Amino acid sequence: MRYLLTLTIAVLLAALPARGQAPPPDVTTSSPFTSEAARTQAEAAWETVPEILSRIQPPTFPDRTCRITDYGAVPDDEADDRPAITEALADCATQGGGRVVIPAGTFHSDGPIHFEDNINLHLAEGAVLRFGTDPLDYTPLVRTRWEGVFCYNYSPLIYAQGKTNLAITGAGLIDGQTEGTWSRWKRGNDGKNQEADKQRLRAMGAERIPVEERIFGHGIADLDGDGVNDGDGQPHYLRPSLIQFLESTNILLEGVTLKSSPFWTVHFVLSENITARGLTIRPGTTNDDGIDPESSRYVLIENNDIHTYDDAIALKAGRDADGRAYPGTAYVVIRNNRLRSTVGGAMSIGSEMSGGVEQVFIERVVAENENGHGLYLKSNLDRGGFIRHLYVRDLDVLTAEDGFLVTSDYKGYRGGNRPPDVHDVFLQNVRIWSADQASIRLLGQNAAPVRRLYLTDVRIRDAEEMPILRHVEDLVVDDVYVRNQPWQP
Repeated sequence: MRYLLTLTIAVLLAALPARGQAPPPDVTTSSPFTSEAARTQAEAAWETVPEILSRIQPPTFPDRTCRITDYGAVPDDEADDRPAITEALADCATQGGGRVVIPAGTFHSDGPIHFEDNINLHLAEGAVLRFGTDPLDYTPLVRTRWEGVFCYNYSPLIYAQGKTNLAITGAGLIDGQTEGTWSRWKRGNDGKNQEADKQRLRAMGAERIPVEERIFGHGIADLDGDGVNDGDGQPHYLRPSLIQFLESTNILLEGVTLKSSPFWTVHFVLSENITARGLTIRPGTTNDDGIDPESSRYVLIENNDIHTYDDAIALKAGRDADGRAYPGTAYVVIRNNRLRSTVGGAMSIGSEMSGGVEQVFIERVVAENENGHGLYLKSNLDRGGFIRHLYVRDLDVLTAEDGFLVTSDYKGYRGGNRPPDVHDVFLQNVRIWSADQASIRLLGQNAAPVRRLYLTDVRIRDAEEMPILRHVEDLVVDDVYVRNQPWQP
């Protein structure tokens, strides 16, 4: 019953337009899909961006300051400051909210920080918030989404569920300390390996096992309050995110530096009215995506400097059957970002996208990837879902294996037959400076071709291979050059 109630509330909340308003009007698609029709559609789509941005407003807070040093925190003494931070958060919230300040100096939190409503956690210049690495400190377990599937797991290091008016601001540093600790779980050091737990969770999601029965972490959770453990009592190895806001609204992340995340760095789930601005994100371990809005709406990501091992920015919408039970991601504006990554994609959509991703606007982005892809749309026959109405302009891909890759053959195939539907994708004023493999690779399925793509004013300076196309329909090319030669498919 609790599972059904939570699911119903989440679906209703995520389906509501921001602040009770109707969604922006859909852009009319035209047939046949000609160069003139594509240009008209793209222009009309970009004209909706001001309306989308008007619905993304940072939260405001009462003029109240609670400094953690007034609650017993001492800088640079190696002691656990979490009790003082928790008390400052609670006291500030009780008074109606405001700014909880971490001043200059290094402070330690041996366990997670959970937000209350109307809180701005502000890290002053010179402040360092460093998290401890004992997994048992990140209990009791919380409801979370792990690679697109809901479960109960160790708490993210900073976490909120069902809260509103939340912010993390300032010029300080948040350090997840994954090196040599959480990071070892991916590789199976000391017999600890996330692989078995990852496959078990994916199977639970595909089979729609109730979330209350998907207990990971240290395997101990009393979810119904009867004093009896609902888990298996065995340790599990799914790493927590650095920051996760779940089913929350009116969110601002601005100015801070984030590094060494155990897993995805910033993860918004079923949340709305989000601004991520002026962040500096540095690598953690594998799967350390920079910013991942998942099943979220009305999102602005701007002026960030992101350097990760995995996807720098990835838009997501849940995995397989578990993802299709929830709304997708929509009305996202991504602009003026510098993105660097080692694998995956500098700018990605997927691979968890079963709920669908649409109405995405990307402009003025510089991307580079050492062993992966620049702009990367990824799914497979298990995921299904859709990517539609993606508008990209003023994109520079400095280096990548593939400059622009759309694939429905992404890893993780389980024998499904739900080809993703990718259509209405527009690239304007794009420069791919160096592609070690193909400059453009568009890989659809016979049952679901990639369709209605418009490429205009695209310059591919250096690429090992010419564009590769498989199962593509309605591809319109206008003023596209590969190695200084005009290209038509």
